Amino acid sequence: MPNLTPESALHEAGESYTDEKVPSLAGRLRYLRARAGLTQEQLAELVETSQANINRWENGKTTPRQIMLGKLAAALGASINWIVSGSDAPTSTKIPVIGYVAAEEDEHCAVYPFDDFAKGDGLYEVDAPVILDDGYVALEIRGHSQEPVYRDRDIIIYRRDGDFILEQCLGRMCIVKLQDGRLLIKEVKRSQSAPMKYDLHSFNRDPIPAQSIQWAAPIRVHLPR
Repeated sequence: MPNLTPESALHEAGESYTDEKVPSLAGRLRYLRARAGLTQEQLAELVETSQANINRWENGKTTPRQIMLGKLAAALGASINWIVSGSDAPTSTKIPVIGYVAAEEDEHCAVYPFDDFAKGDGLYEVDAPVILDDGYVALEIRGHSQEPVYRDRDIIIYRRDGDFILEQCLGRMCIVKLQDGRLLIKEVKRSQSAPMKYDLHSFNRDPIPAQSIQWAAPIRVHLPR
């Protein structure tokens, strides 16, 4: 693909711009790449992805994930906020980290302090890359059973004051609180051996079968360390 000028990149995308205000994420990526004088192949190499992914993002077929948005912003000299929204106004939320969640499945794993800061500021705060309401909180992962996707000391964000409907958690990665008090990060599936119970799955460990769950909440945002 030949290099484009910013104007021709937006013309091909069917968009116009005024003072660098571009109406779509796809158009902003095309604009920034053209401004940087890069081909799709060159940009793909810089951000460690495929040319096909760049093409899909620039044509609005899919959108890059948060980690890739950070790489694109660094490579193209723009903020994540501008790529996502067309504005450098804040598009993030301060979220309190209220405790820890175990990734290990050992039944004797530590029960980490949790929710000790329900009315306070938490252990510390993190920036979620999206706008979230006050019902969201974060936990810090301890353990390795969900690697390579979720690593030790990664941050996960979920809605604390949700309805905790277990049926909505099936097949999803969730924060799970068991009847014995353990708090785990697991994929929730209906038990194959016991009615009204659930099997908890990891990426690199055997499942924990037939567990009773106090509550479970799907992960909304994952912030790798």
